[in-house]
Amino acid sequence: MIANELTKLFNQRYISIELTIVIVYCMLYPANYVDLSRSKPNLVSSSDKIPINLILQFFLDNLLILVIGGIQIIFFKLISFRFPTNHQNFVDLCAITNISVFIIDEPLHGY
Repeated sequence: MIANELTKLFNQRYISIELTIVIVYCMLYPANYVDLSRSKPNLVSSSDKIPINLILQFFLDNLLILVIGGIQIIFFKLISFRFPTNHQNFVDLCAITNISVFIIDEPLHGY
């Protein structure tokens, strides 16, 4: 029973990848933040004649993904004070049943 609960926990994440991609897309194109990645960034008026700088676009995309992911982690950590996560429930289950779990992910990590 403990091993089954542990294998279920391996597939859970705090960050929703689908939600992050949708928010990044909504911030870049409808909110017109993609103009920040042009060679001369300007949010007031968009000029299609100014080419997009690929380095700025890469930085902007990654910055948005990191910020949105960080907000999701902070949100779930704050929610976990009121509603415990499945990881906390697993720790409680192991404590109640008096079972110790020792996981070695590589053959030589125990040495």
